[in-house]
Amino acid sequence: VTSAPSHITISAVPPPPLTGVLVNPVSATVAAGHQVSFTAAPVCTGTCTLGAVYHWSLANHTLGSLNSSIGSSVTFTAGNLGGNTSLQVNVTLNGQTKSSALVPLTITAPPPNLLTAVSVSPPSASVPVSTSFNFTAVPSCTGTCPTNITYLWVLGSYGAGTIGVATGPRVMFTAGAVAGTDTIYVNASMNGLTRTSSVVPITVTSIPPPTLEEVSITPGNATLPAGSTQAFTAQISCGVKCPAGAIYSWSLSNWLGVLDTYSGPSVNFTAGGLSGNISLFVNVSLNGVVKGASVPIQVHAPPSPPLPILVSLTLNPTNVTMHSGQSQTFSAMATCSGAPCPANLSYLWRLSANAGAITSGTSNQATFTAGSQSTTVLLTVTVVLGAKVLNATAGITILPSQKPGTSGSGSGDLTLYILLGAGGAAAAALALVAISLRRRRRAAETAGASPTPEQDVWERHFERQPPMPPPG
Repeated sequence: VTSAPSHITISAVPPPPLTGVLVNPVSATVAAGHQVSFTAAPVCTGTCTLGAVYHWSLANHTLGSLNSSIGSSVTFTAGNLGGNTSLQVNVTLNGQTKSSALVPLTITAPPPNLLTAVSVSPPSASVPVSTSFNFTAVPSCTGTCPTNITYLWVLGSYGAGTIGVATGPRVMFTAGAVAGTDTIYVNASMNGLTRTSSVVPITVTSIPPPTLEEVSITPGNATLPAGSTQAFTAQISCGVKCPAGAIYSWSLSNWLGVLDTYSGPSVNFTAGGLSGNISLFVNVSLNGVVKGASVPIQVHAPPSPPLPILVSLTLNPTNVTMHSGQSQTFSAMATCSGAPCPANLSYLWRLSANAGAITSGTSNQATFTAGSQSTTVLLTVTVVLGAKVLNATAGITILPSQKPGTSGSGSGDLTLYILLGAGGAAAAALALVAISLRRRRRAAETAGASPTPEQDVWERHFERQPPMPPPG
């Protein structure tokens, strides 16, 4: 027997409806700065299904804060002020939303000097390898922070460095020998309350090789007399200690002086003999970087001595009577103004006629030797200094050489009587002397003898006398 097919209808059982929300605890009293946690649970007519969504809210945010606004549990942190507030949670499940009852919160007034927070200064740091750096904990309190706060520093586990004593408001971080990163933070505790700072990042950096930054010269200037010497030294700066290997190159702007060397960190400058300004330069090369510096130098030469000016020239003796073959030395003297006449002054000697010989060269003395001819000649000396030319002249009378027997005692002697008187008596006496001289001259000429020099002198003297006046 075959029965007719039957139909079975299977209907889905609807989830139990959401009827409410419970919060535990239902109220709380918390001290300022402290925390309390709350947990919410949905209430259904049966067993609630999973998937509930939670949303927490706080009535007064000035009295505290929630660590989250979602999830079945939250933590409330009381602020630093006392007061009352409340929190509430809304739960949505299977399209239904229910709100919990308000959960009253009482925040008790904070005690004096309550520790409210702690921070680290500086908030980050860059530390070169193998160097140290200090971090400082900065607490915040409702009043003045007391001195009984304890600290505990915590270094990250990255191995970029180490810290010294981990307790106390300061800690020293020593970077390792290799660049890297690390972190540090601090816990501060007082009266059973602990505050934790934010995590501070630390970067350990490599130390770049020193770079030439600046060049200077010591001393920075100089004023030197001509011919003096001054030492100069180049100073280099690299921020840190400069490495070895710097190359120095010195130079001068002109030739008012010289250097004893043109390389090395130090040189000696010697000023020349002229006044003027000169610059001393140095270029320094270190690890591919070139820097330069310069200093001014003033050279002061002494004033030039005044030049002598020729003002006069004298010759001594100025007039000479001499016999043939005799010699006479003449001396010239030049006088200068402004400065003494130079020692190498040259004297030029010359005769007006060829009446003898001069031995002199260019000195201030000359020797004249008379020739055989009776004559009168001029000896001239000339001196030139710069544009000034001066001459001095001496007269020379040359007489014949004396022959034996024409002078001395005997009948040929010239006897002169100087008669002193007045008027015609003196004139008559002079006339008698002249007649006697002429007679003796004629007698000598008849005998073939030459007149003596004394006869020539006196005859010439009387020939120049005026005529004798008539008697009476």
